[in-house]
Amino acid sequence: MFWATFALLILPFPFKLVSMITGKDKRSFAVKFEEISNAAFLAIGLIAFWEYSYSSNTSSTPMFWYVWLSIAVIWSIVAIFKSSKLDYAKEQIGTKATVILSIFSTIFFIPMFIAVFNYAD
Repeated sequence: MFWATFALLILPFPFKLVSMITGKDKRSFAVKFEEISNAAFLAIGLIAFWEYSYSSNTSSTPMFWYVWLSIAVIWSIVAIFKSSKLDYAKEQIGTKATVILSIFSTIFFIPMFIAVFNYAD
């Protein structure tokens, strides 16, 4: 699951940046900012996910990871109700498809959130 999460967060990042820089990405600034900031913030969790998956250590800074996890969960919940990215997705693919993708995305990140919690513990 670590590698799937890594691939989802990190691999598309350079391509998205290039399309934004070259002007090929025509989405609004709010959508682009939300997407980049969300990916960058969640990518921080990959550190704990890696450590939890591939070492037997626990964190020497558990409070940092508990705070990170709290923000990540709150951010994920708030995004369901207020998100430029989801509003844009509804315009492009419709409400039903956006809801399905949002549910999938939320479920997809649960293993990382559990790993971060266990790593901090």
